[in-house]
Amino acid sequence: MFSFLQKPSFQPFFFKNLSLGQKIIAWGLCGFIFFIPIQKTISTAFEFLSLLGLLIFFFRKDGELSLPAELKSSLAWIFLPLLFLLYLLGMTYTQDISQGLKELNINHYYFLLPFLFAFLPYQDLSIRKTLIFFFLIANLLAAILTVYISITGNLLFQAEPYLPSPFISRPRASLFYAFSIFLGLEIFYNNIHNRKRMLLVSIALIILSIALVKLEGRSGQIAFITVLPFWMSVRLVKKHRKIWAIAFLILMCSVSWFSYQYIGNIKRRFDAAIEEVNTFTSGDFSHTNETSVARRFVFLQNSFEVWEAHPWFGVGSGDLQQEVFPKFKDNPYGVDSGKPHNQFLELAVKFGIIGLLIFLITWILVFIRIRGPLATLFRCFSLLCFISMWSESTLDTQAGNTFFTVFFLLLGLPVMRNFHQSVE
Repeated sequence: MFSFLQKPSFQPFFFKNLSLGQKIIAWGLCGFIFFIPIQKTISTAFEFLSLLGLLIFFFRKDGELSLPAELKSSLAWIFLPLLFLLYLLGMTYTQDISQGLKELNINHYYFLLPFLFAFLPYQDLSIRKTLIFFFLIANLLAAILTVYISITGNLLFQAEPYLPSPFISRPRASLFYAFSIFLGLEIFYNNIHNRKRMLLVSIALIILSIALVKLEGRSGQIAFITVLPFWMSVRLVKKHRKIWAIAFLILMCSVSWFSYQYIGNIKRRFDAAIEEVNTFTSGDFSHTNETSVARRFVFLQNSFEVWEAHPWFGVGSGDLQQEVFPKFKDNPYGVDSGKPHNQFLELAVKFGIIGLLIFLITWILVFIRIRGPLATLFRCFSLLCFISMWSESTLDTQAGNTFFTVFFLLLGLPVMRNFHQSVE
C-alpha cells in the first residue's frame, strides 16, 4: 500500500536525475519553505536562489519545459494564477496605484511559485515530501521556543508578554502549528508498525500541541478542534459515508467539549471572547478598542458598508484602506482603523461578489475533485485555512500568503497515474 509520509526524504540534495538548474530551484524552495514560519527576509533570499536556478536552467539549456496534460488541466494549477489575475484586473480601476502595486508584490507568489514548480518533476512525491518535512522541522523548532518562552518567561526574538510566538504573529503561528500537527498525525498513521518512528513523532506531536495551547491563538485552535474530527473520521471510517458523517459529528462534539472543559488556556481565551461579545452587543463600547473580538465587529461593519457600495467588482486592488479607513473617524466605538480581519470580506471589498465567487468556486472544485495519496492532507489544509479566514485575513501577510500558496501546490497538484502505480 502506498504511504505518502512514511519516512523523511532529502532527495533533492542528491537527486542525480535533476539538472543543475533544477537542483538550485529545489534547494531554493527548501530554504524558502523552511523560513516561512521563521523569517520572511531570509525566505525572500531563497526565493531569489530559486530564480537563479531558473536562469541557469534557461541559459544552460538544461532541458525543455513540457507540462503533462494532467498538470495543464489541473484546477489546482489554474487557481493561483487566476487569483493573481484578479489583482492585475483590479489595478485597472483602482485609484491608489502605489498601494495596488504593494498588493501585487505581496501576492506575486500566486504567479511565481506555480511557475517554479513547473520546472521540477512535480510528480515525484519524494520532492514534495522533502519540502513538507522542511516546513515541519521549522515549526517544530518554533514550537520548542514557544514552550520555552511560556515556561521560563524569557522573551526571545519577537516574543512579547502573553504572546510567546518567537518569530511571526500569533494567528499565523497558531495556524502553522495546527497544520504541522496534522502532518505529524499523517506520519504517525503511516508508521503505525515502526515503534522508533512512532516514539519520535509522538514527542514532536506533544511539543506542537503544547505550543498550540500555550500560544492561545483562537483562530488556529478553533480550526484545529474542528478539523481534527474530520481527519479522525476519514482515517478510522474508510467506508460507508453515513457512518463517516455520524463519526465526524460525534468526534467534533467530543473534541470541542473536552478542549473547552479541560484545557485551561483554551477555556480562558474562549470565555474572554464570549464576554467581549456580550459586552459589545449590550451597548457598552467603553473598552471596545482594547478587546480583540469586539474590534473585529467594527472592522467587519465598516468593510461591509464599503462592499455594499461596490457590490459587483469591488474597489480594486489598492483602494481598500482608502475606502475603509475614513469610516473609523469619529466612530462611537473609539476603534483605530483596521482591515476586515475576514479574508472573504476583504476579497469582496477588493473584487466584489464576482471575484469572491471565482475564488470560492474554484477552491471548492479542487477540494471535491482531488484524489490520490495527498487528498486527505489537502482537505485538512483547506479546512484549516477556510476556518481561519473567517477571523483573519490569512492571505494579507507574506507568511500566510506563502503558506497557502506553497501547500496548495504541494498537496493540490495531481499525482501522475503511471508514477502512482509504480510506487505502489
